[in-house]
Amino acid sequence: MEVNIREAKIEDVSAILKIVNFSIQNSTAIYDYEPRDLQQQLQWFDEKKTSGFPVFVTENEGKIAGFGQLWYFSDKGGISIYGRAFCLCC
Repeated sequence: MEVNIREAKIEDVSAILKIVNFSIQNSTAIYDYEPRDLQQQLQWFDEKKTSGFPVFVTENEGKIAGFGQLWYFSDKGGISIYGRAFCLCC
């Protein structure tokens, strides 16, 4: 089994969306009530990229198995950036 972590590409957004929607429907990892659509997830991806925050994906045997991101948490200097990771194991 080969697992790779790499920076996400636009082509990965649909796989990330599946993980996000699974998390929305089956956990409290994301505090959304409604599943997202592809356009919303593409906007999310674009916001991360244009703000200079990376998005990473984990590939397991060539399939996206999870993702991680960095984003603002607070405007207070000591805790201004945080990481978030979601994983879906197959």
